[in-house]
Amino acid sequence: MTPALFGEKIAEDLRATCPGSFSKKTLSEGEINGYDQFIAVLSCGAAVREKTTLGESMLLVVIKGEHDYYTVQSADRSASSQNPPPINTAQWLNKRKNIGAIELCTPVPGEAPPYPSCTGF
Repeated sequence: MTPALFGEKIAEDLRATCPGSFSKKTLSEGEINGYDQFIAVLSCGAAVREKTTLGESMLLVVIKGEHDYYTVQSADRSASSQNPPPINTAQWLNKRKNIGAIELCTPVPGEAPPYPSCTGF
């Protein structure tokens, strides 16, 4: 399993909910800060959420840690459309930048949340 395959599985699940209005764009793939990651934008023009149909686009970041996979997601909703939503690459790269640094840290064995060895608190 790679971060890209993990992200593609999430994309497949979303595509199944809106097969006629799905779009995807990979923004980045590879190693950053020593961890493999995959970043993409997934968009659905007509997603059904709690009996309401709406448009939804999300930034998906998948990171492969030492033992686990992690996802960070940020979504925007809009009016529904039967067409795949266009993906504005600059807008989504800016959203990724605004999320800020994503760091993985292994807590000291036996340490309780909020994991002072990782957070400094």
